[in-house]
Amino acid sequence: VEPGNYNMWLNGNSYGFRTGPTPEGSTWVEVAGRRTELELNDPRNGRANGAKAQRSCQATLKAPMPGKVVRILVKEGDVVEPGHGLVVVEAMKMQNEMK
Repeated sequence: VEPGNYNMWLNGNSYGFRTGPTPEGSTWVEVAGRRTELELNDPRNGRANGAKAQRSCQATLKAPMPGKVVRILVKEGDVVEPGHGLVVVEAMKMQNEMK
């Protein structure tokens, strides 16, 4: 697979998906021919007083080792806070929650 093209296993099914930047600077993901734009809010981009900024950013989620996605813990439109689990990846017969 090449950069921007990925494959994952979920519930015994293989899914190919692609990602890339939009002209506006956010990120899109395409699965089974359906493309959607991702909006990532990073509280580390907040103001000096600790208030959270509601701006779009890019982030990469990488597993520490190859594995398969066995569960997705969030759904479209969910607000994700730091430390919140996103997916569960199974590798070497162990399940690891990716945050």
